[in-house]
Amino acid sequence: MADTPASGDTERNNNLNAANVLLIQGSTYTAAAKYREAEKAFMEAHRMYSRTGNDLHAANALLGLGDVYLAQSKRGEAKKAFTEAHEIHSRIGNDTGVANTLILLGAIYWAESQHEEAKKAFTDAREIHSRLGSDLGVANALLGLGDVHRAQSSPYEAEKAFKEAHELHSRIGYDVGAANALNGLGQVYGRQSKYGEAEKAFKDASKIYTRIGNDLGAANALNGLGHVYGSQSNYGEAVKAFTEAHDIFSRIGNGRGAASALDGLGQAYVAQSQYGKAEKAFAEGHKIYSRLGDDLRAASALDSLGQSYAHQSKHHDAEQAFTEAHEIYSRMGNDAGAADALTGLGQIYRDLSKHDEAEKAFMEAHEIYSRMGNDVGAANALLGLGGAYQGQSRNREAEKALNDAHKIRPGTNEELHSGNVYRNLGILAQKQYRYSEAEVYYRQALAAYDHAGHADSRARTLLALGRLQYSQHKYLDAEETVSESLAIWTSLANEEGCALSYLFLAQIYKSQSKPAEAKDALIQMEELLARIDQGVVLAAILLQLGAVCMEQGMYAEAEEHYRVAEALYSTIENARGEAAALQGLGALYLLQGQTQEAEKCCAQARIVCPAVADEQVGVKTLEEIMKAVPLIDKMFDAGWSHFLQLSKSGDPNRASIEAGHIETQNEVKDTEDQNQGKAVSTFFVTFESEG
Repeated sequence: MADTPASGDTERNNNLNAANVLLIQGSTYTAAAKYREAEKAFMEAHRMYSRTGNDLHAANALLGLGDVYLAQSKRGEAKKAFTEAHEIHSRIGNDTGVANTLILLGAIYWAESQHEEAKKAFTDAREIHSRLGSDLGVANALLGLGDVHRAQSSPYEAEKAFKEAHELHSRIGYDVGAANALNGLGQVYGRQSKYGEAEKAFKDASKIYTRIGNDLGAANALNGLGHVYGSQSNYGEAVKAFTEAHDIFSRIGNGRGAASALDGLGQAYVAQSQYGKAEKAFAEGHKIYSRLGDDLRAASALDSLGQSYAHQSKHHDAEQAFTEAHEIYSRMGNDAGAADALTGLGQIYRDLSKHDEAEKAFMEAHEIYSRMGNDVGAANALLGLGGAYQGQSRNREAEKALNDAHKIRPGTNEELHSGNVYRNLGILAQKQYRYSEAEVYYRQALAAYDHAGHADSRARTLLALGRLQYSQHKYLDAEETVSESLAIWTSLANEEGCALSYLFLAQIYKSQSKPAEAKDALIQMEELLARIDQGVVLAAILLQLGAVCMEQGMYAEAEEHYRVAEALYSTIENARGEAAALQGLGALYLLQGQTQEAEKCCAQARIVCPAVADEQVGVKTLEEIMKAVPLIDKMFDAGWSHFLQLSKSGDPNRASIEAGHIETQNEVKDTEDQNQGKAVSTFFVTFESEG
């Protein structure tokens, strides 16, 4: 007769079996993003394994629990679980377990920007796996080391680590690891502006992830690919990549990834002047980050949202967004973020002619940037401060601020920096009627931008130079100069820039008594601006079309243009524009002898915006409209306008200070720059007073 197992052994076996089932259930729940159920299963499995003295399996349950916490961005709880697992493996002498937990802990240290701790963890793990002869373990440790080197701006070491990891993973046939290495290489190449290599790496990674059904990896690769496309001004492909990445992240329930893709998508829309779409993307991203309790990225999203509002002249919304971002950064002790938000606020205050508040914001931002040693931010703040002084007719102080900005040497992109200063000095000189000096400054700016290879800034400077030539009645020179800016923006597919050039060409044609050419240019602009969803600029175009039609005796068409412009300005709450449209209608009715209607429009204009109504009784010509609507004048100045590009801090998630150069960090986690401490992603970060 066989021996009957003791009741204690039976209970122990039952507990082990139950724990094993729970371990499997936990993994299944994790894969299905059912984190609450997964957490409960792993915790119960750990309790049962611990009670039965099965340390190895108890440690494995802790690893599963840590993965669940990581998926929910609960890094503190994940670190605690992995640390406890590491202690167990160390106690029982399981070197493989020790090395694997070191890799997991290294990943958390890296995500928290504790780079030295991360490097030590990955290095120790690599040594253990190498001693054990585990190629897979060595390759995984190399992936972590590659990430650390990249975060520490050591591209050579990062590239070497990722290449070694890719070679090992490929040799042993571990596709996920090979794809992860390619993903890392794509990020390194992107940061070095090796866009061809970066694009190939991300595409190869995406193919592998897709083939093996790894949705998270595929989404990350697409995110990186979107940044590479954006850095090359291929915004259509960027939007496509970010949209696909967002769809995948959303489908698998990865909120942080979805928000990251939305940020990239928003920046791609900004680059195409599709500010309404950008606003929607940034707002949705902010909502996700806020829900996750990620204050740093929520503040960054508010910063981007503030910029999209500013582009649409939604000044109140922009002010609120920048103010909220500043409060969050200040509460967190994040000086770089606080200074960025102050720079945004300064620009909004200047656009609202609140020059005292603008001056205060820019000065505070400059103080912070200077204290941090952030030369790029300090230069930007000085450029903004110069604009605030100019708005108060404190021209001597404005010039000093610009010259002080010029003395700053940012260390990189110095030609771009010089070009920005020269252009703004030219704008200041032009407004003081120092035309010869202004032209010299503009020519110096153009030479600097040529050397820097910055076509967009060259086009904006050409527009300013054309304005200078126009003011001196050099119409043929102005036409040639502005046509050159149009050609550049056409080559860059910058529809907003093209709109500005066409708008100014219309004025030039009008001054040369070429009404047909003027009308054609304005019609083209109307089509462009309708396509890029720029209501505030479209309304200004319609104002001018109304003026041209009125002068040509096309009264019905003129009335239609003025009425639509009035409605647009009313919708976006632009009182000055609405009043200007009403004045145009008043002038039109007066020309037709409809005195009563004319008086009615003038009276309404005074109610809507008394300041504009007092400036002019009626707007009769294109030139007068150009003077009556400050927005148009501001755009033509190509300076101190809402095109200001904030001097964002640089970290692995954002672009370098050179416009168009994107750093393609696409993982979905918090990282802070070791010097400046701000996590954000954007396409255009230039130290210009205007982009």
